[in-house]
Amino acid sequence: MLHPLMDMFKYNDVIRVFGEENMDEPLCSIEIVKRGNGFVAKVQTQLGGQREFRGSAFEEMLEQLVIELQEEFASL
Repeated sequence: MLHPLMDMFKYNDVIRVFGEENMDEPLCSIEIVKRGNGFVAKVQTQLGGQREFRGSAFEEMLEQLVIELQEEFASL
């Protein structure tokens, strides 16, 4: 059974995160896929470039992703 948050993410969908309403420039692009027995988040940002986060559980991968993005965007 998938984690309830997985309903928010369709495999291979790209999720764009936007800043304030007056900004139309995407801050990052995130693609989350299920691969084998785990999950992979492919992230691309202007500051950090392209990278991947992997976890055997959805929560594990999501925690890595959130921590990294919080650190990267802390100064915005």
